[in-house]
Amino acid sequence: MTVSQIRHVVGDRMATKLLRLIKLSRLLNEHPCPFCGKAMLTISTQEPLLELESCHACAVVWFDLPSYESLPRLTVETTNSISMQAAQIIALNRLKELQEREEEKRKREKEKKRLRRISGP
Repeated sequence: MTVSQIRHVVGDRMATKLLRLIKLSRLLNEHPCPFCGKAMLTISTQEPLLELESCHACAVVWFDLPSYESLPRLTVETTNSISMQAAQIIALNRLKELQEREEEKRKREKEKKRLRRISGP
């Protein structure tokens, strides 16, 4: 989710906190950003206790399912349900897009291997 999407889901306070942590974090993660390919950062929050991956360049935060599902229960600020639904739809569409790209990449790699076997050394 982008920081602005997070702002709509959990409010300004949490979004500002995450943005500050993204800017301060130097702990590189082994996963590349799904959008720009740069190394993701690991960020941790004490209150609520979360460990997340983020991309400084894209200002996105990657939530695992349990962390994401806990977000609405963590919010103190009220949010407009339409805004929250929109943020969820956008996030799900991005995830679907990433999955489709990965599937296409796997298909291309498989086809390349098949062609190499056919053409020989």
